[in-house]
Amino acid sequence: MIEIKTLRPLWLVLFGVMLSACATPNNEPNPYQRMDMSSVSEADRQILRRLVANMVILPAGEFQMGDIDNLEDDSELQPVRTVTLRAFAMSRYEVTFEQYDLYARMTGAELPSDRWGRGNRPVIDVTWYDAVDFAQWVAAQTGLALRLPSEAEWEYAARAGSDKAFSFGSDAHVLCEYANIADQNTDIGWRYKHCSDGFETTAPVGSYKANAFGLYDMHGNVWEWLGDCWSRNYKNAPADGRHWGSSNCDEHSQRGGSWFYGATEAQSFYRAYGENLDKSVTLGFRLAQDL
Repeated sequence: MIEIKTLRPLWLVLFGVMLSACATPNNEPNPYQRMDMSSVSEADRQILRRLVANMVILPAGEFQMGDIDNLEDDSELQPVRTVTLRAFAMSRYEVTFEQYDLYARMTGAELPSDRWGRGNRPVIDVTWYDAVDFAQWVAAQTGLALRLPSEAEWEYAARAGSDKAFSFGSDAHVLCEYANIADQNTDIGWRYKHCSDGFETTAPVGSYKANAFGLYDMHGNVWEWLGDCWSRNYKNAPADGRHWGSSNCDEHSQRGGSWFYGATEAQSFYRAYGENLDKSVTLGFRLAQDL
């Protein structure tokens, strides 16, 4: 079973108290500087405030990482190991087009393409570098130590105290209450035929039930870029939840499954990866925060 240690009292992040620069997770200087907020519209400031307000503090804890019940018979999900994490924060929702478009407008970065609308849908068609740059820019504007989650942090957050395949247990028949996956209403060959989630492509973030930590879309919607370099298994992986791998690897881990994949890929322990420059209509990200 997963052991969750008592959550320390939540503290209020004062958006008006910002730092002029932050360090990245590997202690390299942040390339972005804090903007003069007097030149930013109130509507744009509200976008940043909402992002900050939706960072959810997760308690320190210990859990078993990997395919505990050997459901997939896949060496990439083994060996199961105990990981102990300090408290950290995770964004309640996947990063949206609204949030990413603000960053792109303010920095001159390329606007990612959309297929089904922008706004509150998860941003797609972003590389790993795009995700890292977004995290660094928001960190510079807010003074928060923001970054991409590690694989261990992500799985801990996705499990939310569960040692089963999903945060809500093992019964995939109710998965569509929690996740946007390839379901019975699609013609995708590997679709999950036992439920319907109401969307055939990306869904606006927060459209389904949250897990016990109050996080949405940890199962399905879009795959999420992570900070870890891809490793073929968990041998010699760190047991404290930190990012794993060098700072210059060519492939990074992804988690969560997506609207284009079935129930298997949406399991809390399931892993995938991509090259750093990969883009896809099934791929986005969310943020983590050091406390």
